[in-house]
Amino acid sequence: MAEIVIIGGGAGGLELAIRLSKKLRRSSKDRVTLVDRKMNHVWKPLFHEVAAGTRGISGDQLSYLSLADMHGFRFRTGEVLHIDREAKTIAISGRLGSTGESIPKRTLPYDHLVFAIGSEPKTFGIPGITENCFFLDTLEQASRYQDAFFEHCLRLDTKKVEKSEQLRISIIGGGATGVELAAELTHSIGHLTRYGFDAFDASKSVSITLIEAAPRILPQLDETLSTKALERLQELGVDVRTSCKVHEVLPSGDVKTEDDTVITSDITAWVAGIGAPSVLKELVPDFYLESGFLAIQDTLQLQGDETMWALGDCARLLDPKSGRPLPPKAQVASQQAEHLANELSRLLVTKAPAGVFRFKDHGSLVNFGSHSTIGMMMGNLLGSHNVDGWFARRAYKLLYRRHQFILHGALRGSLLILSEWLRERVHPRLKLH
Repeated sequence: MAEIVIIGGGAGGLELAIRLSKKLRRSSKDRVTLVDRKMNHVWKPLFHEVAAGTRGISGDQLSYLSLADMHGFRFRTGEVLHIDREAKTIAISGRLGSTGESIPKRTLPYDHLVFAIGSEPKTFGIPGITENCFFLDTLEQASRYQDAFFEHCLRLDTKKVEKSEQLRISIIGGGATGVELAAELTHSIGHLTRYGFDAFDASKSVSITLIEAAPRILPQLDETLSTKALERLQELGVDVRTSCKVHEVLPSGDVKTEDDTVITSDITAWVAGIGAPSVLKELVPDFYLESGFLAIQDTLQLQGDETMWALGDCARLLDPKSGRPLPPKAQVASQQAEHLANELSRLLVTKAPAGVFRFKDHGSLVNFGSHSTIGMMMGNLLGSHNVDGWFARRAYKLLYRRHQFILHGALRGSLLILSEWLRERVHPRLKLH
């Protein structure tokens, strides 16, 4: 019996577990096990909506145990503590419950081991980032940001404060997450007066500053789209500062730039970059690059061990066309999961060499909440085209819908989309908790 163990239940890891389980369902010899330290799966690209309060923190969580039962793979919760390559085993941590250790430490055997553990925020050694900034890397972090945001808004509405006093929000990082968070916050702020914030002036009570070190925001998109995104943010009242490098974030939340300018801020979010998970250096010290990411071949195998694989943000694979690493996007992880499911199921039967992975870029989309969506769509027939408005908005939503269909199947996925549509019309637009 072949044991395939997948570490990490994000978009790529979970899709791999589901796809591979379906392919191996007829075989009683092979088994797929998914390992994650959390008990529930959440679609990470939605965290900026949780932070802004336009999405609840529980409605989109999916139980790994339920998905495992539905699709036929095993789920084990815990953090990976050690990997023994000679014995081909991994050790995972126990779990503490209200009455003590509810789950003891365990050892799992593997024949093939897949790393899909994503990434973590990269702070570039800038003083004060870790201590004084909010992050949006986990659901808990996004929820803490939401709490701080609404608490400050409540204070402005209920406390007798000077008319000139504002809630000052700074977002460091002008990539997709930073731009989407800024736009979603303006949408949330505009709804507050409907919830009894009578003394709250949406146009004057809050100021949002988006800080980007590069010469323009959204550097991964072409300059035309970047300029259009800048115009949209400025229309929404966001102060966008480009070529602005952060030197330090002070305990107050204020941002000090390299030219000694101090940007006053009550809530400061860091969404300026991602780094490799620090745990990789401990688990596989022979396979990570100087950047900390895993070094993989174009087959997605680790360089030097054909039984270990990696996909998604934790690995670095160069695009043969551009010579640059593949972008840390959900579509990369999803395509790698599909490729790896095909290859692993084939290798277990034929023992042939693994096939080469080739990424097909379908473009990028940036959502401005209910305001608009812009992006670039790419295809084999029509080439690349900039998109905007209703069509771009629908395409953006389809990215999440596709993930839902993979997780639930066509029937369940369609019913889930219908239930979300009904929930949006029954529940309030802002999820204050």
